[in-house]
Amino acid sequence: MPHSTIEIIFNNPYMALYGHPSTSAGKALKGIVVMRFKRPAKIKSLTLRLEGESDINWIYSTALLNSKCRFKEKLLDQTLTILEPNEEMYTMPAGVSKFPFEFAIDGDMMETIKTQVVKCDYSLTATAERPHFQPKLSIKKPVLVKRFFQHNDDPIVAYDTIPNVLSIEFFAQKKVYGFGDIIPIHVRCLPLGNTTNVCLRINSAIKEITTFRKPKSNKTNVQKKWHRVVFENDFSNATEREVIMPIQSNDIQFDCDNIFMETRHEIVLRVEAKHHAQTLTHFIKIPVIILSDTVDRIFEVLPPYYTLEEHFPNVPPPSYSQSNIALVV
Repeated sequence: MPHSTIEIIFNNPYMALYGHPSTSAGKALKGIVVMRFKRPAKIKSLTLRLEGESDINWIYSTALLNSKCRFKEKLLDQTLTILEPNEEMYTMPAGVSKFPFEFAIDGDMMETIKTQVVKCDYSLTATAERPHFQPKLSIKKPVLVKRFFQHNDDPIVAYDTIPNVLSIEFFAQKKVYGFGDIIPIHVRCLPLGNTTNVCLRINSAIKEITTFRKPKSNKTNVQKKWHRVVFENDFSNATEREVIMPIQSNDIQFDCDNIFMETRHEIVLRVEAKHHAQTLTHFIKIPVIILSDTVDRIFEVLPPYYTLEEHFPNVPPPSYSQSNIALVV
């Protein structure tokens, strides 16, 4: 084990920003720097540097040719000095020394993105300079930034028809989901008029539409990806169906809208009706929002409520008469 070590510990596993970048409030990145020494030691200074950089690499298609769009941009560069350089230096005791820190971050900060085309990464480096020829203590730790949009619990209800054959009802519990969540959707198909013996086959997928942009330019590139979720081979006589759509984080890019890219999602439902040896196909598209974490972990809840008796079982609460007397006196 080395004689001296340095470590960065964040208060939270990631920094959460809420709302669109143009209206989002700022946030503080908080944590502590921990230094451990086996024996008393001296250091010249202790500084923190928070950095962010984007790396964009995509193909811009025109009518005549394809050209690469490749550029890098500095997103953030802040330095925080915890211990100012001092001629007399600072004496660190043997054992553990902790130094809290806090960075003020603007609400329009780009979220962390790691795709083949767009990469936005952040890191925090802590450096402790030491005297003479002793090596400095330094550590670099990634900073994960996530952005979440307003939570909307309104259900999604859609109606459509296959003329003269079926009436289709589509129901989802809400519009906002996150990685690790499951989208349960209910599909109800009712035969129209005198139609009987209708067999159904229902397939579903999540469609991902991403538009890549070059800042201060009209260059864009649109990519579409299909994430197949439910695939049925056989027709069924059941006219009501519950479809379970899991959201896998290793396949799907979360919704985002910034100067480099915009990603949005749709649930696409394909309903096939087989009637009198004829197969009719109908598509339903419903927009949904997919965030970068499960909804349960994104939105904070109130702490549990405890009664006074649970914390102080032998101390009765004050009476209103005593409080009033105290205020009058």
